[in-house]
Amino acid sequence: IFTYVKNILHYLTTEFSDRQIIILTCTKREKEILSLLLKHYDNTQIADMLSISSGTLKAHIHNIYSKLDVTHRNELIKKIDDLMKNDK
Repeated sequence: IFTYVKNILHYLTTEFSDRQIIILTCTKREKEILSLLLKHYDNTQIADMLSISSGTLKAHIHNIYSKLDVTHRNELIKKIDDLMKNDK
């Protein structure tokens, strides 16, 4: 139990980069959708590829935007591009 509490305290006091936040907070499905968004697929194409409704897709996209603190697709793409440049 001590190790568990120690790990939780470390997690709560660590400052994470935006890239780490994506890795830690996005679900597997959100990461799939994010990948397709970055490849410039439109919502209809993504929904068809993943066999989900457009409403479900929009909910996932909303969650991604919230987690990454963006409001539009172009802003999302720019933010991810910037993160990739800063990683090099």
